[in-house]
Amino acid sequence: MKTTKLVILTALFITVPVFTSCAGKNSKESAPKPVSQIEIFKSSEGWQKLDGRFRSAWENAMTKKDFEKSFECLLKTQGKPTNAEKKSLDEAGFHRRSVIGKISTGSIAAGDVPQVAALPFVKIMELAVPMSIKK
Repeated sequence: MKTTKLVILTALFITVPVFTSCAGKNSKESAPKPVSQIEIFKSSEGWQKLDGRFRSAWENAMTKKDFEKSFECLLKTQGKPTNAEKKSLDEAGFHRRSVIGKISTGSIAAGDVPQVAALPFVKIMELAVPMSIKK
């Protein structure tokens, strides 16, 4: 009886690692590639809220893994932001400087852009442009 158990256990110790290593090779070959943060955000509704320059700048920062890159931007919301909406913007990573009606100015880190864009009351996000000095 002890010999039979020993033979069975020995067979299991030999076949299980061989089977799992073979299964691992096949599953790696057929497993889909992981989807990047860039691809996920680009397929979201939030991506449509960014203007072209903001999309390009954000994608460039994310490709370089510069998640802390700060962008100066303008946000347009569906109405003048309520205190609860301002708090949601703060928690999502938008650093507000001023609010005039539906428009908020501020800065945001590249890594926080998808969270802010996902907020339902945010309608448009534009990369800020320095004003020219006129005489």
